[in-house]
Amino acid sequence: MSQKNQFDRVAPVYDGLSKLVFGSALINAQKKNLVNVPLSANVLVVGGGSGEILCDDLLNKVKHIDYVELSAKMLRKAKVRCNSAKVNFIHADIAELTGSYDAVVANFFLDCFDAESLEEMVIHLKSLMSPNAVLLVTDFKQPQMLWHKVLLASMLKFFKHASNLEAGKLQPIRQKLKAAGFNEHYLSFGLRGFVFTAAFKLVKK
Repeated sequence: MSQKNQFDRVAPVYDGLSKLVFGSALINAQKKNLVNVPLSANVLVVGGGSGEILCDDLLNKVKHIDYVELSAKMLRKAKVRCNSAKVNFIHADIAELTGSYDAVVANFFLDCFDAESLEEMVIHLKSLMSPNAVLLVTDFKQPQMLWHKVLLASMLKFFKHASNLEAGKLQPIRQKLKAAGFNEHYLSFGLRGFVFTAAFKLVKK
């Protein structure tokens, strides 16, 4: 079976499609959350695609960024977009990564997984976080508007065909994170509630 969640085929058109459908709303929502990144942090960006988020002033205040992307074509686009010495570009499956980070950025990444894999991925992300680390997530939430429901179904169908997307439906990401021991300390919504932006910290025992 071909590899799940492989975005090489859509890399050339991904950014254009996103802007065509959503304008700048998705990247703006992601950048808004970066105020929650600690100063001088070691940062992990997972599934960052073509690296548009790296154009933010985030680079001015962090110590180092490991940018992990499964798609080689997406990674090449990210390297062209940002040549900062602070960024280490890694072509790998995040499930194989080890380390300890002060901030983990997982935007439009957790929506790729089915229920079982999402729980496993959340546990793995926890293992990569230092005790006081923050997890930043911008993603889609269950839509209420009919137009958003149609759009979500269309996106799932398209990426299932083009990228062998694992997810057959959108999982309740925020609820899954809270159930796994995360405390939500920042939350905002965009696109009339279709997108959420949140910052989480691990609940201290």
